[in-house]
Amino acid sequence: MKLGGSRLAANYKLFFFAVFMMSLILLFYLQVLLPQGLRITELKAARTELEQKNAIVQDFSQKQPDTNKYLGEIDKKVAWVDGMLPNSADIGSFLTQLEQVAKGSGVQLSEIKPSQSISKAGYQAISVEVNIRGTFAQILSFLQRLDNIKRFNIVNSIGVKSQQGMLGGKLIIVVYSFSETARTQN
Repeated sequence: MKLGGSRLAANYKLFFFAVFMMSLILLFYLQVLLPQGLRITELKAARTELEQKNAIVQDFSQKQPDTNKYLGEIDKKVAWVDGMLPNSADIGSFLTQLEQVAKGSGVQLSEIKPSQSISKAGYQAISVEVNIRGTFAQILSFLQRLDNIKRFNIVNSIGVKSQQGMLGGKLIIVVYSFSETARTQN
């Protein structure tokens, strides 16, 4: 009987040893291998993202080999935008350009009345009432040239009537600029 009992005890010992070893392997997997696998996955994703960013930079550098020239082009575009939407609500330069357009098209400016500026979300709008006189062709030329003024503007309304063989018109032009409050909020 002792022989069978010791054999049974050896089987239990072997079983418990196998369970213990499986528990150690499971614990090692859960505590070491699984977190390392997750970390490797995160690092692979970060590497892929960096490779994509690097490819974008390399593509840009191939398209723009001369960065100084590219920066010059960007500066020109920024200057153009600053001309279209200046930081101040001053419309003096716009009025000068308006007079040049009138002279170039042969239209007579009889009255120019700026109104108060209206602050909106990020910009200011200034309405300017302009009374003009000229022929149909001159007024049409004036409106076409008005579209080419450097300062961003919109003709909000046009009223035209015949006056002594000429056309007289009243335009409401809205001139825009960046708002001081929008620049301080950003």
